[in-house]
This record gives sequence, structure tokens and C-alpha cells, in this order.
Amino acid sequence: MVSSYDLLHLLGHFSELKAALTDNPALVAEQDETGKTLLHYVANAARFLGSPALSQTLTLLLTAPERNFNIQDDNGNTPMHYAALCCKHHPKTGEYVFPAFIKEAVKNGFDFSKLNDEGYTVLHLATTTSFEFPFSGISINNAATVLNHAPEPGLNVLSTAGKTALSYALCHFRFQEATSLLQAGADVTLTSQNEPCPLDLIDEQLGYFHNIVDKNLAENPEQHENYQAIIVELDKLKTTMDSIIEHEKTKSSAKVLAQGKISDFPLLAASRKAPVSVDSPLRGDFRDDVKVNKLNL
Repeated sequence: MVSSYDLLHLLGHFSELKAALTDNPALVAEQDETGKTLLHYVANAARFLGSPALSQTLTLLLTAPERNFNIQDDNGNTPMHYAALCCKHHPKTGEYVFPAFIKEAVKNGFDFSKLNDEGYTVLHLATTTSFEFPFSGISINNAATVLNHAPEPGLNVLSTAGKTALSYALCHFRFQEATSLLQAGADVTLTSQNEPCPLDLIDEQLGYFHNIVDKNLAENPEQHENYQAIIVELDKLKTTMDSIIEHEKTKSSAKVLAQGKISDFPLLAASRKAPVSVDSPLRGDFRDDVKVNKLNL
């Protein structure tokens, strides 16, 4: 078994890495004592490699013939899960490494619906681990990166806790990510039996914030302003969700009307029916996130 020390050493010495892969192409998929491969480690390489070294190392590993993005480490994280997790550590990971991973993983047949041991997909993690630039209020929208590059991103896959990526975006006040997910067609009514759907969750959040604003206006005017800003963003998302629901109702009504008209013509209706030969529970966590504004995955 190759050791983590050996893999990290190779990542820091490009000529040795290139020679090792030439001698043993399967090295790119070998796992260390924690189950990680070279792809797992290079996902976080922006923290210790400069831009030129990072670029050539990524190119070498992401195009290696025996690369495998589906290998899971001891925590069930594939290199893609690990890359999504590492996006919060360094801006280059979100801007450069993660998009490169997604593009190559798609070519390699990666399954974006795969859950890690904690029950999250890559999109779940990407939705809540964006790097935030200090004092700027700007963050990298990693959810949009997945949605833009992966044909099947696992948009409406439920986590083990019964939440979609949209639910996680709402729980952690990732308004840009929530908007991207809605634009991509996220289901606003999908959930498990034990969790609220995104539509119900946003109603719950709005009720909560309106309540504390009414109570704390005189006591804490600074917090009042922050809460009002959150309410504004939630109202925007709520309006979008209501529009989606209304659109679906309109489509459903139009379909019913169309079927009714067809039924007036028995032969046509029968032809339409003929067979064709081809064919970490997070509910309520938003209350804590108001105080700490950090992700606890």
C-alpha cells in the first residue's frame, strides 16, 4: 500500500510524480492508509502549490489514463466530494481546481448522485462550502459550477437526512446558490417524510425572522438591519418559488383541458392510449447559522 506521505511528497515534486506515473500508470488510483488517492490530495493542492506547479500537476493527474473519480476514501468521499469540501479553504480551489475536476469527472463517467458516508452528494457540499473573500461579502458560487458543467448534477437527489441541495442552500443562507438551483429547475416541493420541503422551509424562515425583528427592534438595531437584509433575500426566493408553483399549476390545468378535448374524439383518444413499441439533520439549523454563519457538515 502506498502511504499518504509518499503521495504528498510526489505532489510536491512534479518530475518525480511524472516519472512515477510513467513507470506505474495505476499509481493514480492507488489508495493510502486513509483510502485517499492522488486525486483526493491534489483537490486541496491550491493550499500548498503555486499556480504554475498546480496547473501542470492537475493536467497530469486529471488526464492520466487510469484516473478514477469514483474511488471513495474511509469517509466515503470520492475525489469529487473532497474537491467540493476543499473549496472553502482557498479561492483557487473554487475558481480553478473544482471546475477542472468536474469537467474531467464527467468525461470519466462520475456519478454525481453518489452519497458519501455522511449522506451528501457533491452538489450538496458545493452548495454550502463556497470560499468567502474576507470583508468583501463576495463568495464563489460552487453550486453554479456544478450545474454549468455536469449534465446530470444530481439536482434533486435527497441526502440521507432527506434534504435536497436547495434545502441546504436555504438552511445556510446561500442565496446565490439557491437562485442558481431554482434557475436549474430544482424541485421546491421535494423532501422526505421527516423534513420540510424548500417551499415550507422558506415560509418557516420568514416567520422566524419576522418574529425576532418585531421583538428585537428596540433592543438591537444593528442586528435588526442584518435580519431585514435576510428577509429581503428570502422574500425574493419566495416570490420565485411561488412563480414556479403557479407555472406548474398552469401547465397542469392546460394538460387537463387538452385531455378533455381529446376525449371528445374517441378514436383519437384511443390512439393516444395505445402502447408504443419504443421506449447531519439540518432542519432548524438556520437559527444557529444566524449567530455563527458557519457550515457544520
